[in-house]
Amino acid sequence: MAYSAGIEGRSIRSQIPILLPQPFFNGVTKLMRILTWAYAAISAAVIWEVVDYIRASDSNHTAFEPWLLVAVFIPTIVFGAVVISRRQFVAGVVAISIGASGLALLTYIDRTNTMVQYDRWLSRGMPLPHEPSRHENIH
Repeated sequence: MAYSAGIEGRSIRSQIPILLPQPFFNGVTKLMRILTWAYAAISAAVIWEVVDYIRASDSNHTAFEPWLLVAVFIPTIVFGAVVISRRQFVAGVVAISIGASGLALLTYIDRTNTMVQYDRWLSRGMPLPHEPSRHENIH
């Protein structure tokens, strides 16, 4: 063991319970796991609502800016990465997968003109769903 000597000749590792008790770390890990599952559930519900809105809508444009939903998916990915670093692999992988799926959905619906914000739809030449933009300089 390559630990440096600490207080009273004990290793630094043995002093950790003195500095922060173990229940503190367990509580933080449990809170992170709960928040990760909550963010994953919210992100899954948002994905469901976006897909449902696309199926129910008869147009491919909306007043709402779909890219604002990045504010839901990015924290889900971040929480997933954090809990993976705390050895909570299942929660982390699920959260990262759902967050990445949400970002992929946003990219897909924007690039294929499936659902775009109204002003962007006008600037693209009012394309039909899955039709390329009518202006060559706009992607």
